[in-house]
Amino acid sequence: MTSGAGPYLVCLRGVLWREALRFVYQRERFIAALVRPLVWLFIFAVGFRSILGVSIVPPYETYITYETYIVPGLIGMIQLFNGMQSSLSMVYDREMGSMRVLLTSPLPRWFLLVSSIRQLENFAGIMNFVIFPMFFLSSALYPLWKVRESSDVLYWISALNPFTHAVESIRFTLYQEPAPLALAVVCGSFAVFFVLAVLGYDPKVGLIRRRAAE
Repeated sequence: MTSGAGPYLVCLRGVLWREALRFVYQRERFIAALVRPLVWLFIFAVGFRSILGVSIVPPYETYITYETYIVPGLIGMIQLFNGMQSSLSMVYDREMGSMRVLLTSPLPRWFLLVSSIRQLENFAGIMNFVIFPMFFLSSALYPLWKVRESSDVLYWISALNPFTHAVESIRFTLYQEPAPLALAVVCGSFAVFFVLAVLGYDPKVGLIRRRAAE
């Protein structure tokens, strides 16, 4: 077994450096990350401006245009979908790339944690049943008070959605105002999901062991 923080830092630096180089040299990946939010900003926002007025809600002190409101949501969109693409590349590496080598290293599995998905085809289901609902059932594109006008059920789903609080954290940060509740929900959700992922990825107690037993 390894001791000290040295091996962990070497592994982390190697993974981060490789991802940074991949992002820099794969320019189409950078362009693709910007196309979707730009479409929302310059096309959909123009149509929604006349039918969706945004009232004075924190952190805004005056009435704002719809384009101004969705900017934090579009920043969250970039982070959400780019994170999903990074996970997709890690799954590919796990099947036939360098991640297979890292998994044979003496470092613990929780440190090399990736998506527990084993096949690239399964990402379509994740996109349709996790990522898209998480994005649209949030305050990224419209305020929660607007959602409540149409459905209390959808309002509470959106209010409990961790991505909603991530967007609100970005929104308040852009105006240099604190958002302690949103920040607490984001940090708490990260801790809970990380622990669940570690338990599910641990070969001794998690999903891998159960699948092997089957």
